[in-house]
Amino acid sequence: MNKFILLPLLWCFSLSSTAEIVVIGHIDNDFSSLTKKQVQELFMGRTRSLPNGVRAVALDVEGLRNDFYRQLTQRPIEQIDAYWARLTFTGRFSPPEIKTDQQAVITAVAKTKGAIAYVDDEYLEEGKVKKLLILSN
Repeated sequence: MNKFILLPLLWCFSLSSTAEIVVIGHIDNDFSSLTKKQVQELFMGRTRSLPNGVRAVALDVEGLRNDFYRQLTQRPIEQIDAYWARLTFTGRFSPPEIKTDQQAVITAVAKTKGAIAYVDDEYLEEGKVKKLLILSN
């Protein structure tokens, strides 16, 4: 009986670990992709503008933050939060705004020229936002 419970759980976890996270930007950006290093610089506050010179507006997604930063920086979210706490304390930097769901992120990116965010690949709406980078496990 335990096998019947365990197998579906293992299957679900194996599916979630293979999902890709897609970094997205505004559809009208005049660049077609970003490197992992560029995305890291933008989301860690080290760079404030996109390659086209537009001021970057980085957005985090509440349910995907842990996986995104782990794939992007190979660091746990606790270290990322501590990093941002130190920068915020100086008063010069603010962490990316956290949106509650992936649909809200897509809508915000579609409306804001300098917005950059990430979504699970199954939420990607081609034609509404531009795919800039794919992060895989």
